Amino acid sequence: MLPKIREVLPAHIPLIANGDMWTRSDMARATCVQSWMFARGAQANASVFRKDGLLSVRDQVAPNFIKKSIQYDLVYQQIKYTLLTMIPDTKSKLYAQVTRSKSTMEIARAFGLEEFYHDVMKRRRMDTGGISTKSDVYVSAIPGPTSPTTAVPS
Repeated sequence: MLPKIREVLPAHIPLIANGDMWTRSDMARATCVQSWMFARGAQANASVFRKDGLLSVRDQVAPNFIKKSIQYDLVYQQIKYTLLTMIPDTKSKLYAQVTRSKSTMEIARAFGLEEFYHDVMKRRRMDTGGISTKSDVYVSAIPGPTSPTTAVPS
């Protein structure tokens, strides 16, 4: 269909492919376009842009995403949503673990990154005088017996 569109479209107007772009080979098949748009394909596996092929979501992409999310203190709901779009097998044990998770630490545990999580939280507490995460800042602002050091499970 794209070659037919290119035939009737004036040359000065760029043709952009959009939809069902999951791999670099999808890009190669759309030879008559000037650009490609990736949405679900990039969300499912961000390594879709690699020339050397896709990386394993379970073993490489998701753990790297989780590590960056922990380092940059992303809200766990954002991490959870993104991971659920990456895991293709909705009946898998991993999908169920992520679905049930109620914290970044539980997500890290599902991927074997619990030690990494605790190391980052420990460094963050040392650097900030006891505050580990954005939720600690919120909890510390609430009057009462809750302290910032008890807000994040250790």
